[in-house]
Amino acid sequence: PNPAIMGDDTNSNFTTNAHDLQEAANLRDRLSEYNDNARASVSNDSVNSDDGAIPSVSIEEGAYKYVLITANTQSNKSRIFVYSKKNAQYHRNVAEYLLPQLESEGYIDIRIKGGGRILRDDASK
Repeated sequence: PNPAIMGDDTNSNFTTNAHDLQEAANLRDRLSEYNDNARASVSNDSVNSDDGAIPSVSIEEGAYKYVLITANTQSNKSRIFVYSKKNAQYHRNVAEYLLPQLESEGYIDIRIKGGGRILRDDASK
């Protein structure tokens, strides 16, 4: 199992439980099925997601869980996304926010590569 989407951060107040492990497994299965179907349906007439409509980085102010996700456009341009979400209890909660956006823009080969905790402190800039 990919610990990046299972909330394995030991500095968190949240403990991974059986329900969260099952939800992470369901997310991995859904993403795998999406990637299989998306690769099979790519054609030259497909919508191209090269325009960068989805920002590569979205880090909310504060200390939160984040995920690192890679994805390819239908023209095989690789992109990297780093996202955090306020009050996300587990890494999968952040992934659940971003994945539908990537799917709706036609990205393929979407992979959750890792995650952790990140701090954005605008006051210290």
